[in-house]
Amino acid sequence: MKILVSGNSGSGKSSLGKRLAKQHGIPLYGLDKIVWKSGWVQTPKKERDEMISKVLSKDSWVLEGITKKGLREADIIYFLDIHPIRCAFNVIKRFIKNGLGTRPELPENCPEYIGFLKSLKINFIFHKVTKPWLLDSTQRKSDSSFIRIKNYKQIDKLLSPDKS
Repeated sequence: MKILVSGNSGSGKSSLGKRLAKQHGIPLYGLDKIVWKSGWVQTPKKERDEMISKVLSKDSWVLEGITKKGLREADIIYFLDIHPIRCAFNVIKRFIKNGLGTRPELPENCPEYIGFLKSLKINFIFHKVTKPWLLDSTQRKSDSSFIRIKNYKQIDKLLSPDKS
């Protein structure tokens, strides 16, 4: 089983990814640790593409983040289509919680106060730039399942024990 969890910055991709990986007993991979190196240094494109391809070549995975390659390979896509104001609120909340520290989803030495500004920028361009190709069914396998989540109650319903 190959699962992609995608959505805006602050939408809850990491949290949902963890839940799905645990529920299905398959490994979780976060794109933040592929895209970024220690100190918020961006991974060179060739190296990043090789790392993503290595993950995608595995028999099963949960991949959380935004990637066209993952979108094309996933059997199930969970798209967290959460309102941008709620996502911005979550980014601010995450900043308050982590401040000078680094979240577990990131490489070492990537303090939240730097990521905070990047996340807010992404949050406000996501709906114009990224969301359209995530919704474009020609960007994914024809037999993949696409699950669009508009609020957090939907996640609890989808993942409740009687649904697994």
